[in-house]
Amino acid sequence: MPLPIFNIAGCITGKTLDFNRKHFKARFVFAGSPDFAVPTLSALFDAHENQCLGVFTQPEKPTGRGQTMRATAVHTYVKDRGTRVPLFHPQTPNEFELAIQELRPDIIIVVAYGMLIPKVIVDQYCCINVHPSLLPKYRGATPIQAALLNQDSVSGVSLIHMNERMDAGDVLLTESRPIRVASTAGELHAEYAHLGAHLCLCYLYNRESIVPIPQNNGIATYCKKIQSIDACLKPEHTIKEKLARIQAFSPKPGAYIIQNDKRIKILRAQLMNNALEPLEIQVEGKQKMAYAHYLAGNPPVVI
Repeated sequence: MPLPIFNIAGCITGKTLDFNRKHFKARFVFAGSPDFAVPTLSALFDAHENQCLGVFTQPEKPTGRGQTMRATAVHTYVKDRGTRVPLFHPQTPNEFELAIQELRPDIIIVVAYGMLIPKVIVDQYCCINVHPSLLPKYRGATPIQAALLNQDSVSGVSLIHMNERMDAGDVLLTESRPIRVASTAGELHAEYAHLGAHLCLCYLYNRESIVPIPQNNGIATYCKKIQSIDACLKPEHTIKEKLARIQAFSPKPGAYIIQNDKRIKILRAQLMNNALEPLEIQVEGKQKMAYAHYLAGNPPVVI
């Protein structure tokens, strides 16, 4: 069935693209790791599981205070689905390259994989990547948080043809969405994960009609990895800057203040009478709770 796309690189805005799955005959592999990658893999499996040669994801890693070994969200999804598609957990880019050269797919679909794709693979195969920003804006690891920190009114998702440089490949498709006033990074993360799946299928079904557009490297911007100290709400921050941090760092790592020698995360807040009123908080060592419940036995939180 035809499906409308709002902003398509290389096509007229609002053009209706073909969405007939019968037009896609290629064999592919998927490379992704966190929960952001699962909706794209799920959409691909629902439509073309028998054309998937393999799923690549990061190996188990120790997490949390107890350093418990934990598999990626993609690994868990594949196991829970019970598919016969093989899972690969290469430890190095060289191991990834060797596995790909054995499988010889027509397309490699990458969504937040977390490992460098070797240049020889990028040069030899059609590698596409889902990135949650409107490239060339916000190349790097934290584009959703960057858009919220900068109080952007619009953001979205890009699908690119990968090259050897980070997030610098030609743009195949984009879709933009207004950022709602109260949006958090967690909410946009979920929304953009499904947008990425949507764009990926659109590209696979319409490859012949999509014209790649080179990115303007002269206006590219970059975002850095988030450290815990970045989430600290400081007195010198304006009210709008504090609210932007609360939204950008919710749910993780959680914007916070120190009050009575305890770290209190502010997960949601709203502007009320030129001041910030918490809506949802998490006191150090406790579960998150509605601010109204917290006030039942505690002093007010001053942001």
